[in-house]
Amino acid sequence: MIPISKPFIGEAEKQAVMEVLDSGLLVQGPRVARLEEKFAAVAGTRHAIATSSGTTALHLALIANGIGPGDEVITVSFTFIATRSIPIVSNFLISAASLILVPTPSQHATSTGSL
Repeated sequence: MIPISKPFIGEAEKQAVMEVLDSGLLVQGPRVARLEEKFAAVAGTRHAIATSSGTTALHLALIANGIGPGDEVITVSFTFIATRSIPIVSNFLISAASLILVPTPSQHATSTGSL
């Protein structure tokens, strides 16, 4: 195995994990509520919802934006599986789009300036 990074886990982190484990509230406990409140404050919004994964976050984002069965969701063709699977299992129509990046004249001059 190739190590990517070594996490720093000190006594404060261990104690925080043990407090959650000892409380018996592994999900939807007071720590999650505090995280949601602090995240909402940083994001400048009234509400924030912690989810179990990016997949569930994508699903909630679609629903929160009024996307429902029969609506079309356009995504790129080369992406993480959840980007395409959530619309499919939710009976949304899904279309793949190709992304073509065309540099502006100023970007082109900058990117080729050293040639």
